[in-house]
Amino acid sequence: MRSATKRFTAFITLFVLLIGMWAPNVLYASDTTETSTLYVQVDLTAEEQATLDEASLVYADITYYGVRETADVWRFIIDVQAVETSLIDQVTLYNEEGVPYSFTPASITAELPIEELPIEDPALEVTEPGVTDESSEPVSEVTEPATEAPMTEEVAAATVEPVVEIGLEVGKEANIDQAVVGGRIPYTFVIENTGDATLTITSIEDEFFSGGIQDDAITAFNEEVRSKLTGLIGDDGLASGERVETTVILDVPSDYDQVMHPEVGNIFRVAATDESGRIVNAESQQIVLLNRLDFTVTKVANPQTVHPGETILYTYTLTNTSNVTLYFVDVVEEWTSGALTAKEQRETTEVLRDGMRALAEVENGLIPGEEVVLELEKVLLPSYDVRAGGILTNRVTFTFEVNEAARVSRSAETTVHVKQAIPEREDDEAVYVPEPITPVSPEQGTLPMTGTTETWGTVIGLVLIVLGLLFFTHRRRPSSKT
Repeated sequence: MRSATKRFTAFITLFVLLIGMWAPNVLYASDTTETSTLYVQVDLTAEEQATLDEASLVYADITYYGVRETADVWRFIIDVQAVETSLIDQVTLYNEEGVPYSFTPASITAELPIEELPIEDPALEVTEPGVTDESSEPVSEVTEPATEAPMTEEVAAATVEPVVEIGLEVGKEANIDQAVVGGRIPYTFVIENTGDATLTITSIEDEFFSGGIQDDAITAFNEEVRSKLTGLIGDDGLASGERVETTVILDVPSDYDQVMHPEVGNIFRVAATDESGRIVNAESQQIVLLNRLDFTVTKVANPQTVHPGETILYTYTLTNTSNVTLYFVDVVEEWTSGALTAKEQRETTEVLRDGMRALAEVENGLIPGEEVVLELEKVLLPSYDVRAGGILTNRVTFTFEVNEAARVSRSAETTVHVKQAIPEREDDEAVYVPEPITPVSPEQGTLPMTGTTETWGTVIGLVLIVLGLLFFTHRRRPSSKT
């Protein structure tokens, strides 16, 4: 019984062992992923071979990283069955700091390329003195092989070519504190060669990724940027350590939709190559917030009715309703009606302008939400022509700005009535003014009648007198006959 148990246990152990050996083979056999192995060879100098180790390439929008096989060959495994090598136009190598360098592959093969070096026979025929060969003439001289000079540090340094580093930096800055609709944005562009090799600029572009600037304006802006920078760089390229800088102005139209597009964002991109065909890129991004400048102005005249020789008090109220600081530019008073002389109008404008400039709030700029109040007294001369200027209307126009390119003007108007004063008596006695007579409306029964009440009384009296006379003259007398 014990012997049978041992046999059974040994059988089970052998079975499990066989399954364990067979399972991995089954797992590997089930892997049906189709891949292709590529060996990419790059022409590198000795110094580049020593500093560049990692490699990557992009195929079908997928980045693959390779394994270094030799000094200038990297192995890549691509997840496709057949690789179209014509789609691989460059490979990127990295140094220890991770700085990328682009190269054009020298060859792309499916097998590791083996470089066959020519085999030279270093054996030299040495003829000892006094020994001759039967088929040769006697040797009179023996030429010793030339010996090479010992390798020194200076010679070794001269034979190793140093790696030429390439580097490119670009910058872009909007030289403005507050950008506004209807104004200008001056952009400063900078390109600097920070490497050791001369660079040839291949592309310059400023791409707008946000904002409501029209396409034709963007095209014209890019053309001006390229024209100025390429003119500064010249045909010889950008030398090592050379730096070029230029400023281009972008105009923001006055009808720009600041609500839908509150910002303007763009990326400045530059690409360049060196003499070896290595490619280097750099970019700089800038976002500018746009504001809409505006303010309100009100004007009140007190009193509303004056006489020649009296004073009119004008009160001006200005409020900055935008979110940018506004700076005073000018103010003008214009009379659209009235009898003021040109000199009086000019003097009034000058007094108002001087008063605005004297305000500390205006001198330092009108900050968002700030309000200023200014009063101006205007005295009408006693000789003011009331008939020609009974209605005195004037309009004031204030102008503020953020910069010279962004200005806004607002106006306000007010009207004053000018009337002739009633002269006073020299004896200071009250002037007699007769009371007005209020007409009496006739009653309904007297509507057909004309004339006044006194007239009708006279007529009735006359009628009564006539009737009395007739009564006495025609009275019947008593008869004498009895």
